[in-house]
Amino acid sequence: MEGFEGISSLCMSHVGLNSLDNWPKLNSVYLLNLNRNKLRSGLWTIVKNMPHIAELELEYNQFASIDEFKELKELPNLVFLTLQGNPITTRPNYREELFNLLPNLKTIDNYDREGRDSLQELIEKEGDEGEMDERMTKLVDEVSSEDGRDETRTFDEIALDEPVSCS
Repeated sequence: MEGFEGISSLCMSHVGLNSLDNWPKLNSVYLLNLNRNKLRSGLWTIVKNMPHIAELELEYNQFASIDEFKELKELPNLVFLTLQGNPITTRPNYREELFNLLPNLKTIDNYDREGRDSLQELIEKEGDEGEMDERMTKLVDEVSSEDGRDETRTFDEIALDEPVSCS
């Protein structure tokens, strides 16, 4: 992955990934967005190749088992994890189980260990809820728009010059 050694965040959202096989070693990445793909396993690849991850976004994939997340114990910097839209989120106590499994986590799906909505706390700190709601609505609309891709691919099948937006 020549030329990518210094990147700090990587967005591979909406690209049809169904595997993390052949994932490159990127030591400097601390934020990884893999939202809206078709992933169901392989988190060990992130542990092995991106050891400094602090924020991992896995929304709307196919993760169903708590066991799949055991590998993430090896990521001491991981503090933010998002899983909305995965089958695992239908488990009644999935957040509690993951907080127990991964003691360094501060939030899962924007909720802290005490069940407080950290996004709501941010809105309250910002002071202007209307302005924050407007920004969040715009963000949700951007993220929710479909790009029409139905194929599934691995990392090495994706052209790195493809436009991918994580705004």
